[in-house]
Amino acid sequence: NGSRPDVLSALIGQGLVDYVAMDIKNSPKKYPLTVGIEGFDLSGVQQSVHLLSRGQVDYEFRTTLTAELHTVKDVEDMAEWVRFAPRYFLQPFVDSGDLIGQGLSAPDGATLSAMLAAARRFLPNTAIRGA
Repeated sequence: NGSRPDVLSALIGQGLVDYVAMDIKNSPKKYPLTVGIEGFDLSGVQQSVHLLSRGQVDYEFRTTLTAELHTVKDVEDMAEWVRFAPRYFLQPFVDSGDLIGQGLSAPDGATLSAMLAAARRFLPNTAIRGA
């Protein structure tokens, strides 16, 4: 989830990582809401995003989308934030039955298509995974 850039940097520096798949939970302004921590300090995630942008290791960003937490504008903002990424995946939420909370659902097909189009404005290589 990128919250420990020091660990990520050490692992990359020691050659122990050849690929990183990092979750981007939401747009920066909605991160606290999405992670459920009021006043969440996003600086660790931002440092990890910057670290990966240097290209020392192959990587992807991915976001699991819910109808309740993500809008088309949020996806556009996330794609702009990580616009340098070699790949970005949008993953519709799937309820595994083992969640702490209840009431989340995947965006409908039309919304998911609009989210993909919005992301591709900044990252043409964005794809939907798991739909």
